[in-house]
Amino acid sequence: MDAQVFQNWLDHMGLKKGTDLTRTLGWHRNHAQKIMKAVKAGEAVELKKVDELAMSALAQNLKPWSDYDR
Repeated sequence: MDAQVFQNWLDHMGLKKGTDLTRTLGWHRNHAQKIMKAVKAGEAVELKKVDELAMSALAQNLKPWSDYDR
C-alpha cells in the first residue's frame, strides 16, 4: 500500500502513533512501529489483505460480525 494512502487512513481514523494501531488493528507493537516508521519515511508498506479489509471496515464504522443479529 502506498504510504500516502495509509497516512490518509490514519488521518481519517484519528490515529497518530504505533500504539494506536496496536489497539485498533490488534497488531503487535513491533509490527505497528515498523509500519509507522515506513509510512513516515514515505515508503510503501506491505499489508495482508485481512488488514486492509479491517481498515476498510473500521473506516465505515462496521461492527464485528458477531455483533449483528443474524
